Amino acid sequence: MMKHYTAIEAAERVDVAYSTMREHVRAGKVQAKRKGRALSIKESELRRVYPDAFAADDIAEEAADIAADKAADFTDDTADTADTVTAKAAEGPHVYREQEALAVEAEVLRVKLEAAEQAHDATRRELEGVRDSFERTQHQL
Repeated sequence: MMKHYTAIEAAERVDVAYSTMREHVRAGKVQAKRKGRALSIKESELRRVYPDAFAADDIAEEAADIAADKAADFTDDTADTADTVTAKAAEGPHVYREQEALAVEAEVLRVKLEAAEQAHDATRRELEGVRDSFERTQHQL
């Protein structure tokens, strides 16, 4: 779902003065719709006019996606290895193989925990941004 910003939120998001944002809307540089007395500006419109303001977010999001994919691939590969080692350990009472299987399983759990922590951090940062935006809006009212 496409996010919409008020003129104040949009100005903060792209790091321009509120008066500059209003002028850009008035001049037609930024397309906006009126909702009562307030302006509503689509994120896609801000991205079109101010692409640099979103570059860092886009790069961070892409990096997080790549990290998650790599963690998932590594987890899948490690899980396959763990299954193989566990199966071999079950074939005979070799303590070394059992220890190897446990080490691989521990590594699988470590990678899964790391991926979960990264997802948690990303969600926390997003929630903090929403909370800050809400608090700024409440303060302005």
